[in-house]
Amino acid sequence: AITVPELEKALQRSAVDLGDLGPDDVYGFGMLDTVLAHVDIRCPKGRRDRDRDGVPNTCDNCKRIPNERQRDTDGDGYGNFCDADLNNDGIVNLIDFSMFGAVYGTADPDADFNGDGNVDLVDFSIFGSFYGKPPGPSGLVP
Repeated sequence: AITVPELEKALQRSAVDLGDLGPDDVYGFGMLDTVLAHVDIRCPKGRRDRDRDGVPNTCDNCKRIPNERQRDTDGDGYGNFCDADLNNDGIVNLIDFSMFGAVYGTADPDADFNGDGNVDLVDFSIFGSFYGKPPGPSGLVP
C-alpha cells in the first residue's frame, strides 16, 4: 500500500552504509536491510511515542512500558513481534525453536513476527536473530 518512491526511501534509510560515509559510487546506499525497511514502512516516525525510544506506540513491542495496543499473548510485557521466548523461560533457546516449528506454515499470530498473516521464512529470520537472548532486543527481562 505504498508508492515506489516511498519504498525506495525506506530501503535507502535502512541500508547498512559501506565504504565512504553516505551514498557513494562503489556501494550506493549500502547493503539492504529489508527487515529494518519493513519496520520503517509499518512504523513511520512522528506518531505517539510514550517511552521516547523513537518507535511509535503501535509498533513498539520491545520495551518495559506496556503497550495497550499490541498483542501480548503470553502477558509477559513484550509484544509478540519481539517475544521470541515462546515458553517464557527467560531465554530464546531450542525449545522455542521447536515450538516455532510446530506452527510454521500456519497463520498463528503468536509466531507471525512480521504480521503478514503467515508464519514463514521471514518470521524464521526474525525469530533466529533472538536466539540465545532474553526476551526483547533490549535484553531486559521484566
